Amino acid sequence: MLTAIILALAGPSAQIGAPIPAAPAHYSVVELPVPSGYNGCYATVVNDRGQAAGECYNSGGTLYRAVEWSNGIARVLFVPRSMATRWTWAGSINREGDVVGYAQPPGSYQALFWHHGTLTLLPTLPGTTGTIADDIRDDRLIIGSSGGHSVEWTSNGIVDLGGFEAFASSVNAEGAFVGSGQISPNDPQGGGWFDAGKPSEMHYIINGDFHTHAYSVNDNDVVVGETNGLTGYRAWEWQGGSLRFLPSLYAAGYDHAFAVNDNNIIVGESLNSAARWYLGAVIDLETIIPSQSGVQLHAANGISPNGLIACDAAGPSAEIGVILYPKS
Repeated sequence: MLTAIILALAGPSAQIGAPIPAAPAHYSVVELPVPSGYNGCYATVVNDRGQAAGECYNSGGTLYRAVEWSNGIARVLFVPRSMATRWTWAGSINREGDVVGYAQPPGSYQALFWHHGTLTLLPTLPGTTGTIADDIRDDRLIIGSSGGHSVEWTSNGIVDLGGFEAFASSVNAEGAFVGSGQISPNDPQGGGWFDAGKPSEMHYIINGDFHTHAYSVNDNDVVVGETNGLTGYRAWEWQGGSLRFLPSLYAAGYDHAFAVNDNNIIVGESLNSAARWYLGAVIDLETIIPSQSGVQLHAANGISPNGLIACDAAGPSAEIGVILYPKS
């Protein structure tokens, strides 16, 4: 059933300045089941409890549905019959298992919020169409876009965060947020940008390069993303005005940094291999999982605060989502 929007706010405390533990040397692998009627799945995000969200697709690849996994059970997230022919995607999951995402056209994009499987359609800014929800905090503050503006949804409704053709992708505990697109209609091109919490503080990370995308920000204001240049896609991390390109697993340079947790562990993809960056070094996650796992990791899409990693993988017969658990 659809419900009215009810989003509680409770300001979580940031743990900035805490010691950074070493990245795990090995991980165990847990495969996520493919729900009945679907052929394969992708795991996008995971929380500290091992609940994950992503998408599963049908046999012809003509329909994708947002899915949530909890306690070894896959649940295709509800949408009304009027949206049954639209693709749905999951973008984020918080500590309580709330999921946000969006429905893809036909028609305008529609931001979605699921609380224990119950769906809310998130509102648009007045006079605009098309909404996408990309991230949700533990206090249920949601960030995304509406009509080309960066927005957040709170218990008071929708708030315009500014930008022009700007799409917010991640928010931290202090309210700093990042995204991609144009900050102003006068900008010749957009790019990845950072905002410390007010629209007036929005600024580009790499000189307004429209090939640049900022995907994730942690509570230390570390931002990760990618730039598509003459040498291919390059993954980077940014903090306090300082940018560092991340090393590649391969010379080809097809790298994407998708997520960073508060221990500054970065995950992503390097030429179709799941990659992890930590303290400036890169490692192929395939090399630190059990050799008998029976899966081939393709991309690491999300990392939880306590270090669980959501990955796409090739299983024995189909694409599957897996969760990597750190081993002590």
